[in-house]
Amino acid sequence: MKIAFTMIAFITLGFSGRLNADEQELYSSSSLTAQIIAIAEDNISKIEMSAITQSRLQHFITALLEITPVKTEKAKSEEVAGAWRQLWTNTSFSATTNYQQVYQVVSKEGYYYNISETIINDVSFTSFLRGKYRPEGNQLEILFTTNATRYGFYSEGTSLVGLVNDFEKGVIPNVQIPSPSTTKEFMANVYVDDRLRIVIGGEDIQNKPNIFIFERIEKIQP
Repeated sequence: MKIAFTMIAFITLGFSGRLNADEQELYSSSSLTAQIIAIAEDNISKIEMSAITQSRLQHFITALLEITPVKTEKAKSEEVAGAWRQLWTNTSFSATTNYQQVYQVVSKEGYYYNISETIINDVSFTSFLRGKYRPEGNQLEILFTTNATRYGFYSEGTSLVGLVNDFEKGVIPNVQIPSPSTTKEFMANVYVDDRLRIVIGGEDIQNKPNIFIFERIEKIQP
């Protein structure tokens, strides 16, 4: 199972081959994590350069996966739970999305939120996209349940977990948007530690994956 899923991860991310012994010794997980975060953050809004950025990230992610034991999604749930800032993705969102302000909060209770700033005619809104998840071996089955927006975006330092808790309680005024597609989607946390999380997602994550790189944080950033 470990070898099979490791190879799936390489294929899914467009990687091939393995590092030799000298290359594995050259990198530690901490240095690889730092390199990946630096490249992703430098290209956070450069969607038009996603292919180039992915090429730059490829070697470091390959090396990191080589030295990381494979776990099931259920086993990784404790590490995945919490708040994350999206640093880079190979897929584009709405033209009104501010890529500098895209977050994800994962709950241990089987749901997660994507929270982002949308700017329309210089006016900011907060978008909330809620999804339910359940483990299916080495991936998660996703079903989106809520799509909503509110006027204004939250200030720097706002607790992301607190924001999600308030939304779950129904105390945040919002406008519901017609539900996203009910098509079943999947997600896999290819890598996660106390700082970095690498995710692949979509309807067909083995052949047409969306790739997301997150950094763990607690509050909305500047």
